[in-house]
Amino acid sequence: MTLRGAFLWLHVAGGAIWIGACLCFVLAAVVLDAESGERSEFAMRAAPAINQIGLVAAITVILTGLGNLWIAGQTRSYRFAPEFVHLLQIKLALYAIMALATWAAFRADSQMRLPPQPDGRSGAITTRISRLTLLYLATAGCGGVALVLGLWLAGA
Repeated sequence: MTLRGAFLWLHVAGGAIWIGACLCFVLAAVVLDAESGERSEFAMRAAPAINQIGLVAAITVILTGLGNLWIAGQTRSYRFAPEFVHLLQIKLALYAIMALATWAAFRADSQMRLPPQPDGRSGAITTRISRLTLLYLATAGCGGVALVLGLWLAGA
């Protein structure tokens, strides 16, 4: 396998694992019964692992993306088509949203573990889990679009 192929496969695998972990949490949060406490137990166990997966995947995606860009630049003498640059800008914006959502998920997980405040400011555990679920859903949605754009970019 060439260096280009290795960077490409690691890039795609990192993104797919990041998206898949987030989607697994979202699906489980939707399916599990909130009344019995299953959802809370699941969220308390799964969120730290998914956040760690997201962090490792985010680092992998950015490093391999830079490697892919470097190789593509050398191949094209750093003369990129305007469409390539535009798609790359969109992918970078999506990555920024995903990275911010992952950072917010770390914060939401730590807040989920705090006892509720007497004044009710921090919200119930179900509200905290809903926030975490929306962050993971945003990450997965942006990641899915970025993967599709990556396929298009690979052909550009």
